[in-house]
Amino acid sequence: MNAMRRSLGKVVAVLLLTAAPLGAQDNGSPDEGGMITSLGQPSWTNPYGGISGGGYYENQASDFTAYLSAGIRKDLLSPVMAVAAIQLEGYGGVRGGEADGGLRALFSIPFIRLGFGADWSFKDGSIPFLMRLAIPFRRGGIITRGGQMTVDWLPARSSFNVGFNFPIGSRWAGKTRPGPMKFPVSPDRPTLRAVEYAQPALEPALANVRETSYWVNRLTVPYFDQTGRRRDQAVASFTEDIQGLQARLASSDPLFGGSHTAAAELQAYHAEVARAFSIALSGEDMPFGSATSEGEAVAQMARAVLLEEVLFPYDRLLGVHKKKDTTDDLAFTAMEVLTAWAEESPEVPADRILAV
Repeated sequence: MNAMRRSLGKVVAVLLLTAAPLGAQDNGSPDEGGMITSLGQPSWTNPYGGISGGGYYENQASDFTAYLSAGIRKDLLSPVMAVAAIQLEGYGGVRGGEADGGLRALFSIPFIRLGFGADWSFKDGSIPFLMRLAIPFRRGGIITRGGQMTVDWLPARSSFNVGFNFPIGSRWAGKTRPGPMKFPVSPDRPTLRAVEYAQPALEPALANVRETSYWVNRLTVPYFDQTGRRRDQAVASFTEDIQGLQARLASSDPLFGGSHTAAAELQAYHAEVARAFSIALSGEDMPFGSATSEGEAVAQMARAVLLEEVLFPYDRLLGVHKKKDTTDDLAFTAMEVLTAWAEESPEVPADRILAV
């Protein structure tokens, strides 16, 4: 019996000492230059460790219990469904000042956080019924990634234990479930200086930029997810949108060189962005479609800043429920970055920085 206790203690100790994640080191987030790694499918087998404490009250006893444990969970069906799994674990510790340990076997239903099984104790040889409740309490787990609070109840022994289980060697456990379910698009808005500036020649170009950007969005990513309390309301809203697209495509404009196709809208958008920066740099009005080389250079930089500071950060949140679904804060950051570049760039005269 003593040899069994020593062997069981060694097994539990080795498993607990290997509790540190075995996965490769993170190489940084994508926005810091890190590589994007495939998560793959959840593992069917998941080792874990644990620590618990409680009380033992059988036959009017009032003993304190403290255990270390280690085990493995095997899903019986797809781990994505989390509907059925078996767990085998060993434990060792003290009960009422004496050494105690044993083995547990459970059938668990992970998605409702319950498990049922039996507990064999080498101290008394009994195998009573065991019920376990395992709750992470928050997304991503508690204390460590994937950590859960456990409550074990053994009615035949009048015993209960409250503890903490943590995954062993599971690289993604808890990491793919960040705590906040709503993500702010940009948590910090930079402080910007109040600017009072007007240049009438810029207004038509900026109006064209707003108009063409709106239609580039409408024509390249039509919004068809119409809603309504009744089907006829949804169909009517959808029909109205389609008719608006048809009317825009059928119209023509000499400035566009023909009809308002998606390609023409995109070309006009880029041309007007370059014209707006050219006007801002020169202080002079320019006809539609014309731009200076300096204006083209600043427009190219503005597009790069837009890509890095607005589009990439927003697109990385694809599928995430956003706390405030807007790019306003990202645009403020992009404005600050472009202003800093303009202040150092030889392309932008000092007296035209405010206009840019």
